[in-house]
Amino acid sequence: PFKAWADTLRTFKNGLMGFQFPNGQAVSDMPSLKDVKAMLPPDNDIGLPFANPPPPILNRDTPATDGLARLMSVNRYWRIGNPRGNENPFLLSMGIFWYRVHQYWAVRLR
Repeated sequence: PFKAWADTLRTFKNGLMGFQFPNGQAVSDMPSLKDVKAMLPPDNDIGLPFANPPPPILNRDTPATDGLARLMSVNRYWRIGNPRGNENPFLLSMGIFWYRVHQYWAVRLR
């Protein structure tokens, strides 16, 4: 299962992982080193099964939640290598850091 997960992160072109730019900038086949600073992992539009606890605000006993915990879609996360990578800001920042290090070296060594 880990290889299948890792394969969803790869582009299989020039050693790069999948990427997107936050400003909607067009994605070329081989970005420059300057582009690596702006890269973000792609959205989880394929539904990788990330750890997805409901946000605390949705666990309150309110008329809106009927006292039940509501799960939100995992598509709101980025595709990174750790299933718990979007769980808290530290893990997310480390995931993005190592993602960008990988992209940097993939571009630099081409």
